Amino acid sequence: MKKHLQRIVSLVCVLALAFSVIPAMAEEYDARVITAKWKDGDNQEGFRPDHVDASLAGQKVTLNDDNGWTAEVSVPSDTGNNWTFDTPDGYTATLDEGAISVITYNRPIAATIDVSGTVTWDDSENAGKTRPESVQLMLLADGEACGEPLTAKAPAWKVTWTDLAAKKAGTDQAITYTVRQLQTPDGYTSSVSGTEVTNTLETGSLKLNVSVAGAPEDADLSGLSLTVDGPDPSMPKTISWAQVSGGSFDFGTVLPGAYLVRGTNADTLVEGYIMDAGNSKVADAVYLKAGESAALTFKYTYKLPEETDAPEDYDPMANIGNLSFEILGPDARMPITVTYSQFTNGKYELPDLAAGVYTVVERNAETLVKYYTLTGASVTGMKLEVSPDGTATAKLFNQYIPAPTPEPDAEFVDIPVTKTWNDNNNKDGNRPNAITVRLYADGVEVDSHVLTATENWVYTFAEKPRYKEDNKTEIVYSVNEDTVPMYTVEINGYNLVNNYHPELTSISVSKIWQDDNNAAKGRPTSIAMTLSDGQKNVTVVVLNAENGWSATVNNLPTVVNGQPAKYAWKEQEVIGYTLVSVKEEGNSMVFTNAVWTRPDTPTAGRTPKTTGETWYVFEEYDTPLGVEVVINHVGDCFD
Repeated sequence: MKKHLQRIVSLVCVLALAFSVIPAMAEEYDARVITAKWKDGDNQEGFRPDHVDASLAGQKVTLNDDNGWTAEVSVPSDTGNNWTFDTPDGYTATLDEGAISVITYNRPIAATIDVSGTVTWDDSENAGKTRPESVQLMLLADGEACGEPLTAKAPAWKVTWTDLAAKKAGTDQAITYTVRQLQTPDGYTSSVSGTEVTNTLETGSLKLNVSVAGAPEDADLSGLSLTVDGPDPSMPKTISWAQVSGGSFDFGTVLPGAYLVRGTNADTLVEGYIMDAGNSKVADAVYLKAGESAALTFKYTYKLPEETDAPEDYDPMANIGNLSFEILGPDARMPITVTYSQFTNGKYELPDLAAGVYTVVERNAETLVKYYTLTGASVTGMKLEVSPDGTATAKLFNQYIPAPTPEPDAEFVDIPVTKTWNDNNNKDGNRPNAITVRLYADGVEVDSHVLTATENWVYTFAEKPRYKEDNKTEIVYSVNEDTVPMYTVEINGYNLVNNYHPELTSISVSKIWQDDNNAAKGRPTSIAMTLSDGQKNVTVVVLNAENGWSATVNNLPTVVNGQPAKYAWKEQEVIGYTLVSVKEEGNSMVFTNAVWTRPDTPTAGRTPKTTGETWYVFEEYDTPLGVEVVINHVGDCFD
């Protein structure tokens, strides 16, 4: 009976406790949050409403952009999460219930498109080095600026805007996309057709004026030879007396830039006469601007030698500091005039030049040395090309000989030979260490010499007979050289000019990504690829999405330092990726990188002991960088 009574009392206590709690619980309230998410292409079609309404337990809220499409109500704790809400036309909606309930509105959007803009150049393959490094293109949607400008540059000269709306907002009307170039490069005119910009280099008119005077009427000037050089693809040109005997030669339209004319043999054409230095101009240079005209001038006046000898103490080099040089080219500082007094150890350096074609010409070489005459073997002007990442050297050479007296009583003559190399200061290392120069008397070889760099490529064939056996007729001496591989020779009197013409090739590189179209968003925006020729690094290119992860380097010599070039690419290490293959396809290398994935957690073939139980496993993995890291996994317990 007592035990039974205790149970009744306990039950009564429990019931009393229960009834005392229930009223208290009915008075408690909870906060419930509702938020809306939109999947409609960021409302690019304009169908999203300004607001939607939602209700819970009779409490209505409005969701809009001002409140971040989120609202809150306070309801009794036992209230469910069965919100009611608006569904705009054209949308479907789903509700994810919870303390924070989420309405997801979906609306199919029209397919997006990608638009590419391209830049083409009408400038003779940039022969004048006038093309800029890059240009900026702006995208226009139905004539209005759209998005940010993109930079187009070599070699692709192409940009792409992605994920663009195909139709106008709220309509089925297609958007017309075009491009605009933000700035027209100097010296070019631009035209646009849709998404293609064409930049056309303006040309100019070039003329050569020639004056030859003082020679006797029966003088044979037919052998007169002038060399004209400049950025136009038609250059260099050799102009003969027959072409300029009327006083001028018209080159017509040519590319803008620096042009040079230089005489090579006028001093040898009229026997017994010398150059009248004060009335002669053996070299000239001009800078032709786009849309304008310019004229080069060559002037040579002959005179009989005078019976005036130089004083015994005369120093022909005393006035060398006044030798004047003019530099012409595309740099904004041009033209620049310097004198030899500004040189250091025979050199004058001009840093930070804009890339392009330049000329260097001596302006007073003819009159610099009194009692001496300037020979046609002299190099008083030169064209050179400055690359964006390199330097160029102009090597000028003046040869002065004592002015002859009217009585040519000398029985022997010296023949000075000079070698000039036009090979960008032996950039590729293919210049030989020595060449064989041969001396000819009236076309017959009479001597030879091995010319070397240690001699500064200069040699004199000394004390050669001046006259034939009759002691009246002068011997005509000439020089030539044995063939030099990859070079052509131009003979200017006794100056042998070797022009470098190597066999060239192009080397390409491309990148393939095995990462499920960058699903993990870990792919780098760009990578650097270094090209070497088997002896040194040549250049570095940057691969990115804009150039399609590929690049080509052109105008590479097939021979470097006398050995076949072995071109190869090396890629910058990519964090998070593994290089899985490198394939050579002709002159192209293809690098394939696969995304690095963590190995699965080892289970040793065992199954969880109790599903849902939590346990911790500590394992070591090697990352692609070779760093050991400890990874903590949470999962089910295994036997």
